[in-house]
Order: sequence, then structure tokens, then C-alpha cells
Amino acid sequence: NQDGASNGITAPNANAQTRLELEVYRRHGIEVEHIGLVEAHGTATVLGDPIEARALADAFAQGGHRGAPCALGSIKSTVGHTATAAGIAGVLKVLLALRHRQIPASAHFVSANPHIDFTHGPFHVPTRTEQWRRPVAGERLAAVSSFGFSGTNAHAVIAEAPERPVQPSTNPLHLVVLSARTAPQLRLQVQNLLAHLRREPVEPGAMSHTLLLGRRHLEQRLAWVTSDADALCAQLLQWLDAGELIDGYSGSVDGTQEASTKAQAQANQCLQDSRAPANSEMLRRALLSLAQLYVEGIELDWARLFQGQRPCRVALPTYPFEKERYWPSSKNQEDWQGDAQAQPAPPQAKPGAALVTMGNVSVSKLAAATQAKPGRL
Repeated sequence: NQDGASNGITAPNANAQTRLELEVYRRHGIEVEHIGLVEAHGTATVLGDPIEARALADAFAQGGHRGAPCALGSIKSTVGHTATAAGIAGVLKVLLALRHRQIPASAHFVSANPHIDFTHGPFHVPTRTEQWRRPVAGERLAAVSSFGFSGTNAHAVIAEAPERPVQPSTNPLHLVVLSARTAPQLRLQVQNLLAHLRREPVEPGAMSHTLLLGRRHLEQRLAWVTSDADALCAQLLQWLDAGELIDGYSGSVDGTQEASTKAQAQANQCLQDSRAPANSEMLRRALLSLAQLYVEGIELDWARLFQGQRPCRVALPTYPFEKERYWPSSKNQEDWQGDAQAQPAPPQAKPGAALVTMGNVSVSKLAAATQAKPGRL
């Protein structure tokens, strides 16, 4: 909704915020008692924070809250105010909290705003990570608020995702692939997947489906045939420690290639054998052939590998972007400072022409520096 009349563009309207929050709770039948975390707009202002806290307290009281504790925090204490991205930053924090079933501590919190009464009401500022217990009769809920300079108020309630059981694959073996743009990034992909599997075992059929159909396939490639997460961990570790591939292949390609007639016929046969193998050895040979085609860059319809099955995508490590530094080196900075100091002092500017003279001097220094050092700015 919109604040309407208030004391100024930076002064929020508590009544408007309360009306919005109550409308959200009542329209969607939300039990405010089940809201365990409120991600506040929380700009740490003397005026805005008490108004927001009072509006929340009024909304909870009018919404039938019966006293269950509720954490109150803001991502701004960690990353600052991200302006137009502030709302989505709060949503991301809530999603991660729901995923891990933990309420994160409010960073850098020392003492509360004296105009906010935390002694009465359900709210507290968490100073350490808390285990997020599920309500006895309900689901974990979190609320997110985001308020704009113009008086626009947004409030959302996010529920934890329902448990989605993963249907175990009936196949005893699976094709697992990884790729990256560079060899160091590929190694990091392997390290990340290994760490993830040690922390959170994954159903191998769903992992194979996710990596084949839920990722881009880049130049540097690895492929294994494996039976389960434990076996894959041993294969990943062997490659990291000794560079050896157990039931796997590696390759580097310039780009995906259309399969030749012979390769396509081989792939079709392998896909058919992998879907209806006569025995586990036939499945192993078929998947190894597909692994070899993959690292050679042959483009195949990998969805055919899962025909007749209903695998789901699962959470796995995403791409590890390469960390590159773009700041000038110390030597470049010294050269630039030396070039700038070597330029003659600019002539005295005439009255009324200061801005023009400053602009001309800056441009002339830049031009001289780039002429003295070709290709260097």
C-alpha cells in the first residue's frame, strides 16, 4: 500500500504499515503465532525503526498473536542498504534461513534503539544463531518488509517449502558429469561437489539428472559412471589426489558438436541399453560410452536417458566463478602518479571559468599520460 499523508518523505506512516500487514495476514489466513522471523526494513534510523516496530507490534496484537517469541532482524546490519535491491536481499536471507532451519544472528548488534520497547511484546533481536523450531501445529513462516522513499510499503510472508521426497532410482549405475571453462575451475567444481556430498548425501539418479539437464556444458569436462554417493566421493577424491579416473573420462572441447551418423547410432544404442539393460555390465558399458561421447563434446538429448522415470532436480553446488582482480597493480599506480606529477602546472584560470579550466586540465593530463604510456590508462 501507500503511506499517504505523513510528516515527510523519509517519515513512514505506522498506521499504513499496520493496515498492510493485517491485510496480508487476514487475506491469506496466516496465523501470526507461527511467524518466527520478521525481516524488517530496518534502516537503523532513530525515527523509522521505532515506527516500524510499533506497526509490527500492533499488527501482531490485532492479528491474534498469543505470545510466541519472534526474532526481528535486518540484512542491512550485514551488507548495508542496497537501495532498490534491499527488499530482495531480505527475501534471500529469509530463504536461506528457512532452508537451514536456523535464525541468523543480527550482525553488529550492541544495544537496542531506546525508542523501541522489547520488554513487552513478542520481538527480540537474535544475538546468536538460533535453531528454528517448527510450530506444533503449522509450518515455519517468515515475514519480510520493504519500504520505499516515496511511501510505498511492501510486506510478504514466506512459508517453508514442503518436504519433497526423492524417488529412488531403480538403476544400479549412473552417469555423473561436471564441466567448467578452465581447468582450475573444473578442479574447484570437483572439490565443491565432494564437500557437498560429504555434508549432504544426494540420491544418485537425481544428481545425474540435475547435472546433465540442469547445467550448461562447458569446455573442460569430466564424466564418471558411479553406483552411489559414497562411490562417487571415492572417485572424486582419487582424481583430486592422483589425477586418476576410475570408471570415467576427461576431455577438453572447443564447443558442442553434432554427432556424426556413426556416433549418433552408437549414442542411440547406448541410450537404449541404459534404459533397459539386460544386466548391470551392459548398463556400465553403455554409460561409459555415453561418458566418452560427453567429454568429446558430442551434443546429445540427455533427457532420453531418463525416459520412463520421474527424477527431480536437487540442490547441488553451482558454478564457481573465477575470482579476478581488476585493480591496478602498485607499479601501475606509481607510474600514473609520476606521469601526473611530471605535467606542468596549469595556467591561472580567469574568474568565472573555473569549472571549464578544471575540465580542460583533467583531460589534458589524461591525454598526456596515455601518450606517454601507450595502452595504459
